[in-house]
Amino acid sequence: MLSRDIDYFLAILDAGSISKAAALMYISQPSLSQFLFRLEDRLGVQLFDRSKTPWTLTDFGKSYAEYATSVKRMETWLSEEFISIRNGGQIRQSISIGIPQWKGAIFLPDILMAFSNHFPAVSLDIHEEYADTLREQLINGEIDMAIMNATLYDKHMVLEKLFDERILLAVSKSMPAVQGIETSFEKPACIDMKILADQRFIMPHSDLTLAREVKNYLAKHAIYPRRSVTVKNILTSMNLAAIGYGCAFVPELGADMCSRFNDLAFFEIDEPPLTWSAFIAYRVQTPLSPAAKLFLDSTKNWFQSRKNATLMNY
Repeated sequence: MLSRDIDYFLAILDAGSISKAAALMYISQPSLSQFLFRLEDRLGVQLFDRSKTPWTLTDFGKSYAEYATSVKRMETWLSEEFISIRNGGQIRQSISIGIPQWKGAIFLPDILMAFSNHFPAVSLDIHEEYADTLREQLINGEIDMAIMNATLYDKHMVLEKLFDERILLAVSKSMPAVQGIETSFEKPACIDMKILADQRFIMPHSDLTLAREVKNYLAKHAIYPRRSVTVKNILTSMNLAAIGYGCAFVPELGADMCSRFNDLAFFEIDEPPLTWSAFIAYRVQTPLSPAAKLFLDSTKNWFQSRKNATLMNY
């Protein structure tokens, strides 16, 4: 009975009306209508707003939809777990993972190889999107987890920190304003932003989480760039900075991917240095599949080993 309730409810939700859902489920429209009335009566709430076409969920309906989706997901995982047991314990589930393009280019090859070496039968579906899009996909159940920068609290998500990284200022080594300042990528000097007041700033696009960190920093110090250009690609920002077009704000991890890396001078900004955090995120009150738990643990272990290796180099 529970499974039928959920199947019928989700069919109505997907179809947007009783008539369309009845046709998809191969049952009569009156029977499906009676089912919905009995379900709402048993729960004591109205699940759908019938004043609109297609129907939309009430707040009660949204809560029930989360529950129903979780149950269906758990049924799928249980079925896959049984198949796994029959196959001698080899997990054959699939995971959908979200990550911004920049971080995907930097980390995914190593993360996926480390995971797949141990669990080759698990299928991976990668979604490369902006952080705000990944958050929506996560909340809507379109992906299982996401690696991204985020605030420290989000009532819809559990956030497990992976690492902190500095946000550096990258400028051309030939820029007159920085001549005579000893700095390096490994040990960047802290720069007084006042000496760059007349320079053009290459700003991250508002779609990037990086933009919020940079704008908050500028507001904190009452810095108002007189000239600026906005770009979406961090590599583009660094390449522009390398030819002397302006000053770019860049995350330190992956900065060496820039083809003009040797033409750049890097500086820390703010005291203590401006940093941001990256997390692996998954939905609140939504159980992770066995395969997803394995990926979570594998990813956290990979970042921990990377951190330990970095500390040994300094």
